[in-house]
Amino acid sequence: MKDYCRIVLIADASTSMKKVYKEALEGMRQFIKEQKEVDGAATFELVIFSSHGTTRVTVPATDIQQVAEITEQDYVVGGLTALVEAVGLTIDLTITHNSK
Repeated sequence: MKDYCRIVLIADASTSMKKVYKEALEGMRQFIKEQKEVDGAATFELVIFSSHGTTRVTVPATDIQQVAEITEQDYVVGGLTALVEAVGLTIDLTITHNSK
């Protein structure tokens, strides 16, 4: 489809975001507002991640014009950063592999 864009925002909701939570939330809100003014069709999806296994789709793929304002209930900060857990797991697997 011409003039169509699928926007997927992947947002870190780990505890490390606590200091910039308000700025991150406001940034998401502003981004959506700006995208609603762009010509053409678009869908928006919001994926939130923190601790391993807690990645969730807060806003499923939705026509950008129908996306409601992101709230404090949509973007809740807490848990560990999944990236750090992934690195830790990889280190553990490497140590186990190298000890064989």
